[in-house]
Amino acid sequence: MEAMRTLDAKAAAAVGARPLNLLYGPWEGGCDPASTTVHECAPQNIPLRIAALNMRGGLGAIGGTKARNARIAALVAQLVASNTLIAVLSEPRLALGFIWPEQLGYAFLGQRSALPDTVAVVVATEIQSLVTHLTEIGDACAMWCSVARSGDQPPILLLVGYGPHSSKTPLYVWATGMQGFRS
Repeated sequence: MEAMRTLDAKAAAAVGARPLNLLYGPWEGGCDPASTTVHECAPQNIPLRIAALNMRGGLGAIGGTKARNARIAALVAQLVASNTLIAVLSEPRLALGFIWPEQLGYAFLGQRSALPDTVAVVVATEIQSLVTHLTEIGDACAMWCSVARSGDQPPILLLVGYGPHSSKTPLYVWATGMQGFRS
């Protein structure tokens, strides 16, 4: 609980007066995309652009296959335009059996689910061989990915979580993530 209080205080300090639960993505590489100056971005020590996007069901079945494919194409166009290699998708709502159109240059990692509290990762095919979904830990709302680095450097571990959500408490998401990390 002490770690949660510390994390909450640091997050609140970072966002200023805006409550954390009112902030939505995308947060890309430590930058608020609305910011236009480099000094407002958190420093990065790896050449990897990661976006976190709250899809809010935006890739769901509404409108049929043609409409869904158009939304996916628009998402991929946004990722390409921003040179994003990995995108975390909160609540994509891609149901079991849906086939991601990989010819667009990105691959889908994660469980197929139409539930509102799930997450997934979309990875540029140029680095797809470096990114592994660690399926033996986590679940549909808190998944782990490993990103290999060059030489003898340890991989980067990504905890991809959706929270808070009305069906899962923030403590559940945090506890699930920490349990996966210990595994």
